[in-house]
Amino acid sequence: MSSSILGGHVLTGSRTFFSPSQATGVALATNNQPIENVTIRNGTISGFQRGIFLAGVNEGASSTGHVVEEMHITAITSTTTVTAGIDLGGAQGCLISNDFVNNVSNGIGSAFTGIGQCQFIHNRVINCNIGFLCASANNSNYLESNFASNCGTGFICASDKLRLHNNSLYDAILRRNTNYRR
Repeated sequence: MSSSILGGHVLTGSRTFFSPSQATGVALATNNQPIENVTIRNGTISGFQRGIFLAGVNEGASSTGHVVEEMHITAITSTTTVTAGIDLGGAQGCLISNDFVNNVSNGIGSAFTGIGQCQFIHNRVINCNIGFLCASANNSNYLESNFASNCGTGFICASDKLRLHNNSLYDAILRRNTNYRR
C-alpha cells in the first residue's frame, strides 16, 4: 500500500483532548495489517500532543518504508503525557527529511524518536526538551546534517550502531550511549 498525506494542508488541534486518538495530528497504526510506504509531505501540524505517530510492529504486522518530509510541526504540548513532534514508534526503514519542529514541550518533548534503520536528514529542531531521541540500544539509525537549537539535549543516542554525520548543535548537548528509555 502506498499513499500520500497532507499535501500543503494544515492540521490544528485544540490542545484539549478527551482520548488518545484526539491527541495526535497524523497517526498510522496497524490493526494486524502491514502499513508500508506512506508519504506525509508538505503540511503544518500544531496543537497536538504528538504531531505524527508511525506505529510499529503489532502482532506480526509491519510498518515500514514511510517518508515524512517538508513538514512544519509546532506547539506540541501536554501537561500530563509524553509529547513528540515526529514519533516513529517501532516503524523501520523510514526517511525523515527537511522537516522543521518547533516548541515541543512538557513531558519528554522529543522532536524525533525512532528505533531502527531510519534516516534523519536535514531536519531542524528548535525549542524542544530533547531534539533527536534514538532510544533503542538496537537501532541503526542514520542522522545527517540535522540541527538542534535551544534544546536541553540536542541528541540522545542509546546505540553504538547509530551513525551521526555533520549534525549541528546550538545551546544544546549531545548524550551518547545512555540507558535512556521512554
